[in-house]
Amino acid sequence: MTLVKTTQLLFTESDVMAALHLSRTTVIKLRSEGKLVPVKIGKSIRYKKSDISAFVDQLVVEGQITWRK
Repeated sequence: MTLVKTTQLLFTESDVMAALHLSRTTVIKLRSEGKLVPVKIGKSIRYKKSDISAFVDQLVVEGQITWRK
């Protein structure tokens, strides 16, 4: 799944895991640290596309992502 090419606004934890290539444990840790903020709808937890993109953008700004050439 790519977030860039979708009109979907909310993503499940599994969607986030797939899009960012992270484990469930890492996504839960990021949520508990406030780095990925979920939206709760009833008993469901979802993540906004804009919040996921902002998280990745912040990693780039902080230099935590390096691009392979």
